[in-house]
Amino acid sequence: MERVLLVGQGPLPAPSTPRVSFPQLRVDGIRRLLLEAGHEVHTVLLGKESTERPREGVSTLDPQSPSLALRVGEILAGFKATRVISAGPFMPARIAALAASERLPLLVDVPGDPFAEAQAKDAQDPESRATLETVALWRPVLARADAFLAISSAQAMALRGQLGLMGRLASAPLTHTWVRVVPVSYDFGALPGAVPQGKEPGTPLRVLLAGGFNTWLDDQTLLEGLHQAMGKLPDMEVRVTGGGIPGHHGATFERFKAGAMGGPFPERFLFHGWVPHAALPSLTQECHVGLWVDRPGLEATLGSRTRALFYTHQGLTVACTPRCEMSRELATMGLVTPLKQGRPDEIARVLVKMGQQGVGAERVEKTQAFLHRRYRSERALAPVLNWVSTAVRLPAHPDVQAQLAEELHRTRGQLDAVHQSPTWRVAGKARRVMGKLSRKKR
Repeated sequence: MERVLLVGQGPLPAPSTPRVSFPQLRVDGIRRLLLEAGHEVHTVLLGKESTERPREGVSTLDPQSPSLALRVGEILAGFKATRVISAGPFMPARIAALAASERLPLLVDVPGDPFAEAQAKDAQDPESRATLETVALWRPVLARADAFLAISSAQAMALRGQLGLMGRLASAPLTHTWVRVVPVSYDFGALPGAVPQGKEPGTPLRVLLAGGFNTWLDDQTLLEGLHQAMGKLPDMEVRVTGGGIPGHHGATFERFKAGAMGGPFPERFLFHGWVPHAALPSLTQECHVGLWVDRPGLEATLGSRTRALFYTHQGLTVACTPRCEMSRELATMGLVTPLKQGRPDEIARVLVKMGQQGVGAERVEKTQAFLHRRYRSERALAPVLNWVSTAVRLPAHPDVQAQLAEELHRTRGQLDAVHQSPTWRVAGKARRVMGKLSRKKR
């Protein structure tokens, strides 16, 4: 058994946790899997202290602390870790890479392509500098980790390409597994699932929008489609849980909320904000359909959608733009209702049909059964256990740019030495004399 230091974003999901999204679910799932497998685990959570009773083997640290990396290093040394894993995106990966130093094997979770996410953010705000900040954060992480987790097979290929561009592939045997695919888990901790209730024809339709309004969400198409549907379904309501993502992106949610409150049906939008896990069932299980609409760009192609699993877990029919691997798979199997990108009229058409003809529970039941088989936690996260048992520390990664700069400097020095040599000076004089003789002959 190994001693694993796990770094992720907190707090861990619990009934009173005020905001739970993918990063918290990711670290919680990996933590429980490691413990169930018999490994000793110390979990470092970046964020605020939970109101729940402190858990054994869990430390919560302020991500803004200037001594954060030093504190994590002290925890690692005191725990005598033999493996280091980061879970979830952004800062946990950077802190785990610093804590592991050059000694311990390091597995870094890269759930969704960070550069595609930066592209989506910069497309909305060209002054955000998201791409520059992403390169600065991820370049040293990509240079240090011994293996990686990706959220989809498409993202795994992109990640291998990034490692190749950095010159890392040659630093390991050809058989080395650089990237393991670990999809979103059909696991929401203590949050109970729901039996699909369906909706009878002609009864009021209630639509759920849940989770973070991230950079990839096409809020304008979504809002216009909802307004068109509301115009034809006078008793339709939209319930919103979640919203802006603190410290990452808030503009999409603020724009959507302003449009909803300033539109023709403000009283039919109910904004609940981020609510504790314990309060979710009373909100979600009164709804019938969960929606999302992707913007153009690479983020959806390389990423995934936790809310596909969440909506199904809560007994809802799913309607979405099927652009990530998971939603395409579900759409191909007829388990979700596909929407066309950039087409608010298609959103309205689908919702009006559901409002008038009803929503059956049978498809949701099939979707729940499929997701439980395909994406249950022990299956989705199994590659993490495989890495823990087979982890190796690769040789220190040479900085390719530094190597090229050194070679250029050395070549220039050699060239300068040639130009200053007696042979070069004599040859130069000979060339000048031959040039004069040639001109005289002409």
